[in-house]
Amino acid sequence: MLASDPRTAGIEFIPLVECFRMSEAEITEFETTIAPRLDVFIFQPVTALSLGERFSASQVIGHLRPGCQKIAFQYPHLELYTPFHNYPAAELGRAPFDYLDFEIVGQYLHGTRRADVAARLAERDLDDATVREIARWSIEELAAREHGDTGPVDIEITGIVRDRMEHEMLFHTINHPGLAVMAHVAESAIRLMDEAGHADASLAHPPLTDPFTDIHIPVHPAIQRVYGLSEDAEFLHKGQRVSQDEAIARTYDYLEGFDRELILASVDRLTAARPWFEAAL
Repeated sequence: MLASDPRTAGIEFIPLVECFRMSEAEITEFETTIAPRLDVFIFQPVTALSLGERFSASQVIGHLRPGCQKIAFQYPHLELYTPFHNYPAAELGRAPFDYLDFEIVGQYLHGTRRADVAARLAERDLDDATVREIARWSIEELAAREHGDTGPVDIEITGIVRDRMEHEMLFHTINHPGLAVMAHVAESAIRLMDEAGHADASLAHPPLTDPFTDIHIPVHPAIQRVYGLSEDAEFLHKGQRVSQDEAIARTYDYLEGFDRELILASVDRLTAARPWFEAAL
């Protein structure tokens, strides 16, 4: 919505602190002063996780007034473009760049010298059948998240991702969608608000800038080859460029702080659901 449009004069947008960053005081303020006066609540149906049940979507929506319109969308997640980047097991703590490159992990476990890792990575490849299996798995995983334990969502992204993921870059990382996906979510939300009488659908304007310009992991070479995706974007983390040498060095430094069995356990956890991980090990 354009803030300069006079038709938005009666609309107040109240951004909230992300639930995983919320303090007890902030969740209390939401429950007692913000939730009871909302006409529309747009949210992601997160579970309690380690935060406690009070922070789960099922509890949070209980504080909304009866007439409040609830619009849920699952957090976007697609592993197709960077199929070997993922989170390490909790026992390993936070990875240097949030996501861990398990192709580098594989080289570490094989005892490859740091100076030789880049050359080994340059030789990496996946056959066409494996790439297409990763694509199939990725879209099924996204669909499962949208229809999982937290219940159906009001805005689905599976369709747009399925239709366009092989022809254009839709994600910066497995959890950071690009402009096309976020525009779909925003436009869908305004359409639903219009249907409920809370907004005019003509107020919808496609976002002009990508919401995630400070983080990006380059597409895996095999994915680029199979789908003809050309990309010259660099590895970005918190707005800073990361060279391959730096990624290798910091990943090795990180891994050297843990017992080998802990690292293997983290790999096994991911490999159990992602058979292509075996190609990195």
